[in-house]
Formats: sequence, C-alpha cells, structure tokens
Amino acid sequence: MKKYFFLIFLISFNFLSSQVQDNVSWSVDPNPFNEDEQIEVKVSGIDISKWGVDDIYLWTWYFDSNDVEVNSNVNWNGEWNNSKESMKMTKNQDGSFSFKFKPTVLYQDNGIGKIGVLAKAKNGTGDKKTPDHFFEVGRFEITINSPISNPVILERNGFVTISTTSSNEINYYLKKDDQILFQSLSEKTFSKNILGPNSQNDGIKINESTTLTLLCEDTNDSSSFINLNFDIIVEPQIINEEPPISLFDGVNYDNQNVYLQLTAPNKDFVYVLGNFNDYKRDASSLMKINPNNNKFWIKLSGLSEGFDYWYQYEVYSKSPVNDSPTVVKVADPFSNVILSQYDDSEISSKSYSNLPDFPQNQDGEFTFLENLWDNEYNWNVNEFEKPKKEDLVIYELLVRDFDKERTFQNLIDRIDYFKNLNINAIELMPVMEFEGNESWGYNTSYHLSLDKFYGTQNKLKEFIDLCHENGIAVILDLALNHVFGRSPLVKMWMNDPDSNGWGGPSSENPYLNQSAKHTYSVGYDLNHQSEFTQNYTKRVVKYWIEEFKIDGFRWDLTKGFTQNCNESNYDCTNKFQQDRVDLLKS
Repeated sequence: MKKYFFLIFLISFNFLSSQVQDNVSWSVDPNPFNEDEQIEVKVSGIDISKWGVDDIYLWTWYFDSNDVEVNSNVNWNGEWNNSKESMKMTKNQDGSFSFKFKPTVLYQDNGIGKIGVLAKAKNGTGDKKTPDHFFEVGRFEITINSPISNPVILERNGFVTISTTSSNEINYYLKKDDQILFQSLSEKTFSKNILGPNSQNDGIKINESTTLTLLCEDTNDSSSFINLNFDIIVEPQIINEEPPISLFDGVNYDNQNVYLQLTAPNKDFVYVLGNFNDYKRDASSLMKINPNNNKFWIKLSGLSEGFDYWYQYEVYSKSPVNDSPTVVKVADPFSNVILSQYDDSEISSKSYSNLPDFPQNQDGEFTFLENLWDNEYNWNVNEFEKPKKEDLVIYELLVRDFDKERTFQNLIDRIDYFKNLNINAIELMPVMEFEGNESWGYNTSYHLSLDKFYGTQNKLKEFIDLCHENGIAVILDLALNHVFGRSPLVKMWMNDPDSNGWGGPSSENPYLNQSAKHTYSVGYDLNHQSEFTQNYTKRVVKYWIEEFKIDGFRWDLTKGFTQNCNESNYDCTNKFQQDRVDLLKS
C-alpha cells in the first residue's frame, strides 16, 4: 500500500512577545554583609510595562563557601510560573524594587558564600526576568578581574591570568586540592599566570585539566573567608579519524555498539560526560573529528543491555565570539528523552515510572538512553489506512487539560469516549519536550524528545496503536518556527550569555536568527533558509512518522518560515512569501 501523510497548516497567536531586561542595576545594603545579617537588595531600571504586570518578585538562590551552588530542599521561591507571594518586592517611590531578608533565615542554612538574585514577573515564562546578579557574603568583597568565564580554556602554549581585587587587605592562597601553589599575604590585589604545558611564560605550569581554588582569608579573622574555584581546561590534542560506520547526528546503534555524532561548527573540542564514565573529562571522553565532514563523533564503551544511561556534551570554543572563550553543557539536540534539572522533580511516577533521579553534582540536561536495546514497542497495527483529508473529523486535544490525570494512559483508558464522538482523527497539541511541566507545548526545546510529564514513549505508541485499531488517525501539532532557551541549538551558540549561562543566539548560530524575521516573534526564531535547520526539520518529521507512526502534522506558525521580512517590513509576514511555500513543499 502506498504510504503518505498529510499536512494541516494553521497559525497560532497565543504568545506575547517578552524579553529579558538587561539594563538594570542591583545594590545591597549593608555592603559588605554577613550571612546572618538582614540585608535589603534593590533593583532599578525595570520597565514593568514590557511584561504587562504590576508586581515584581525576587528569585534567589545561594552558594556555599566553596562557591558551589546548593540544591536545597527548601522552596522559598515558589515555581517559575507562580512565585510565592512572600517573595513580592516592594515598589519604591523612585521606581526601584526592593526586598529585605536574612540569608540564613530565608535559605534555612549556614555557610553561605554567595547569593544569586534576579527579578521576575510572578509568571516568569517567556523570559520575563532580569539577568542573574550575585553578591558575595562576608565582611569583605572580592572582584574577579580574570578569567571572566568559568570554566576557562587554557591553550597548550598559552596562559590564563587569575586576577582579583579586594575591598581591603586579605591573605590569598592559590591551591590545588590541599597543596598551596602560591600565596600572597596582606594584599588587596592578587594576580598569577597559569601556564599551558607548552607555554614559555612565567607562572605556574599545569599539564592537565584541573580545578584551582583561591582561598581569600580575612587577615584579622581566619574564620572569615571566601573560596573561589577556577576550572582550568587544558586544550586537548584531538584525534582526526573517520568513524568505522556511517553516522547521523545523535545516537547510532550498531549491533551492541553505541556511537554519537554532533554537528558543531565553530567549536573546537567536545567531551561526552555521563554516568558510564563518571562524568570525567579525559582522553576517553574526548570526541574525535571526522576529517571528511568535520563532525564530532565518539564510540561509547562498556554499555550493557537493559541498563539506563545518560550523557551530555561539554562543548568548547577557544576562539572568542564575545570577548571570551565559551564552555557550555547541553543534551544532544537529537535526544528522544531528556533528564532535566529543571522539571523532573515534579513529574509523577504515575506518568513516568522508574524515572532516575537527576544525577548529583551535575547541572543542565542529559540525553536519556532508557533500558538500552531492550525498550521496543510491538505494534498491533503496522499498516493503517488513513482517512481522506476531505473526510477528516478532528478532535483537538491538549493532554494537560483533557482531564485531571494528564497522562497518555488516561487517553488509552478513554478510547471509548473518542469512539463515541464519531471522529476519525485526534490532533495532539505539542507533546515534545517543552520548558516547564504545564504548558500548551509551543515553548519547545527538543523537537525529537517526548515530554515525560505525559508519560513514556511506549505509552504514546500504545495510544496511537489503539487509535489505529479503532480507525482513528493521530495528527501531531508541530511548532518548528522557533525553539526556547534550553535548546542546544541556542545554548551551543549564545550571544553574551549572562553569568548563569543563558543568552540568545549569536551571529555564529547556524540554526537561528539573532532576531525574528516576522511579526509573531516567540522564543528564538529558526532560520529555515539554513541547511542546518532544513536537515533538522526533516529529521524531526521523519522521526515522528517512522518511530511513532504519526499520520499527519499540524504545522504551527508557518508564516514565520520566511526570511524576507524584517523590523522595517513586518507587514510582509501576512503576505504571500514564495520562500516559505518552497520550504514547506520541499
């Protein structure tokens, strides 16, 4: 039987354009302060009209004395889309916003070395926030002059300068583990060169990647100190080698072997970190480069059938785009399931049983390889005769709002309800990995990954299979006009990331426009004229058809696929655009 699929083109206007407000200034009183003192943090320069709100809320977190972020079980902030009322900031007569608290009381902890703050709307979805800002805790302040990014890449024949300035004279001890490498006593400033293995400069030479700690101690009180950690990544020697089999981006299975491939133009080297290698950066976790296409690849060793594994890419660019080299950790852009630091703790076991805890002392998101080589679904219906387009009777369904269960299993249990409606198609609003757990789904970050809040891959397949058994086609709502900030397509090529590692696309980004080319801007705008984006889109479509037997797609916001509009000519979005039509037909 001839296979085919149909496309349904609609457009959605359910987003308000919003943005991070960068031009704000923070202050704290008193300054400096100890952890058990009441402080007042104040932010100025927020234009609340841009967010369409009347109130601003504080979002805050903290680090220990070793400068390690603390993952507390205490929830003082509330949820990103629903801040607690107790965190509402006071609006002052000068237009600024302020908030008073005692760090040890709010965080319910001691040993606080640094606090982070940002201001946001009660519902911060859509980047309704300011950039992150940090205050050191302790009766002296340290300013890091360099390096300005962490981790920092140390070229083999180069050097990195660790330089700080204090508000008063303190004792500095530069350490590797418990060994003191250099000390500078009763000084306001500190400066020392860290040398690569081939460098001929003066300083401290290191031959392998390591973490150096600068202990900054009050000269009058040794119990008052700050530890500054600097992750020094020595530029590795990369192997140029062709892989033994032909690879595509993402996970490749060959018998009992697993290969990964990553397309990352303008990046210099990449490590693969996961639970199978204890997240270690070494020669065995360094990706090779295929000289035929300049793509990164690696063979994963020691994986066993039936076990759960996860990995992320640590991507390096030693050639600066925005004044400094970049290091980012991302899941695979072609992931099928994501482990997320941000969302997983709120996912019920009823939706996704046996979901592993997010790995300790790690951050960001990981690609999840669940039950390796032993997680196949056996289809009952392998060939489904789709209804004709002109005969379609479609039921649009948002799993989140269908009823209180909010799972694919619930849809399976209600198949008689759908049959009694006399429909012949169900259109699922986006079920791909989106930011947060409760959403319409159009804030997608991973287009090939199923959002775990609704259930497992096999549960969605079971629902589709059951629909086909009962003569019901399944159409998938697909938002490929844009991605949101957690996407590796954004994070690998960011423009001026803030101090917490978030930012918009840079001019180097091969997938995305730096600004939207159309009126209906939301998230970060995909450039559909880019060969990278076209290949990505085709992979997305192919995956959902072949892996899930999806019968058709409803394409969201296809007017945004054009590159012919700009800020001075936004009206052209609603006019015929040949480039957009050509793309959709290709």
